[in-house]
Amino acid sequence: MTKFPLAIVWVVIFFNCAGLPPATALDKETENIVTVPLSKAEIYNKTLQWMATAFRSSKPVIEIKDSVQGAIVGKGIVSVLWQTITFQVHFTLKIDIKDKEYRFNGSNYILYWHDQISNSDSMSKELALKIRDKINEMEKSHYFYLTKKNKSGDFFNDMGPDSKIN
Repeated sequence: MTKFPLAIVWVVIFFNCAGLPPATALDKETENIVTVPLSKAEIYNKTLQWMATAFRSSKPVIEIKDSVQGAIVGKGIVSVLWQTITFQVHFTLKIDIKDKEYRFNGSNYILYWHDQISNSDSMSKELALKIRDKINEMEKSHYFYLTKKNKSGDFFNDMGPDSKIN
């Protein structure tokens, strides 16, 4: 597809967004403070493991990791279907950690569609909330990873009798 038709699509999206309520700064950020029965070190180490599995490889994702301060900063990506277009949304993921608690924050949304890029300045509230929902799903995955029970250290034996591998 040439750049000209892609530019037309962006113009159509812009005018569709023009009639929708704009997103506020709070709509363009996701923040959850979560309590878990783990130490700071356990949360930190399991979060690094989760990032490696959630993003296929954590090396290009993690930009800052500081076990003393309890901070991990990286880049996340989610796919969001809005109207008829699926955007790849890149965002900053920051996880602050202390004993028995962590803060999961997603911000700085950048939309990608083919070779077109748009920041979140003119984003509609509806699209921002869809992105926030996707990041909240990611946080739930993180929470599940932190709190799953793995007694023996053998993943396959700890999955339970009702688990299936397809």
